[in-house]
Amino acid sequence: MKFQDLTREISNESLPFPGDPPVLLTSEADWEHDRFRLRNLSFSSHQGTHVDAPAHVLERGAYLKDFPLEIFSGPARVLKLGKMGPKSAVTREMLTMFEGIFEGCERLLISAQWRGNYFEDSPFFTQEAARWLASRSQLLLLGFDWPSPDEFGDEDLPNHRILLSKSLLFIENLTNLETLPQRFHLTAFPLSLRDAEGAPVRAVAQF
Repeated sequence: MKFQDLTREISNESLPFPGDPPVLLTSEADWEHDRFRLRNLSFSSHQGTHVDAPAHVLERGAYLKDFPLEIFSGPARVLKLGKMGPKSAVTREMLTMFEGIFEGCERLLISAQWRGNYFEDSPFFTQEAARWLASRSQLLLLGFDWPSPDEFGDEDLPNHRILLSKSLLFIENLTNLETLPQRFHLTAFPLSLRDAEGAPVRAVAQF
């Protein structure tokens, strides 16, 4: 059995999404002075590899606590889109080319490879693609290795709303997806935060 970490490390060098608070990991105790180590952690609930809940963008949306833990652990599949240009749109047609992967799939991770600024040049779903994903009734959890389902700069977040209005939770900022076999076991439990509209996860694949 092999374990593959799909989580981006959080450090003081981690870039927050533009406009989000910075990452601050500060030492509150060190070995030299205190004989133990302790750090204070300060970053947003949407820093790094994290899952979004409907309450993030919907006034009456559910929080993470409203979803069963079983969603975050179980059989999963990966869809590899291959190399893409900066600011590439992931269309419905691109997804339906792999429709066999979706059959009976409850947890799906989507991988794309592109170069450029991590936020500004990242891929995004067209609204038609987002609606098609949201219509897959058996799909419980979606993940991708870029920062948002929406195009950078679109502050209305239409794809967030399309997916989350159907209670399709999704994990942003995954990594190492290109190394996965098509089928594996995914574990990606969110931190237990009160009334969490989103939370960091430790995403791990077993195969």
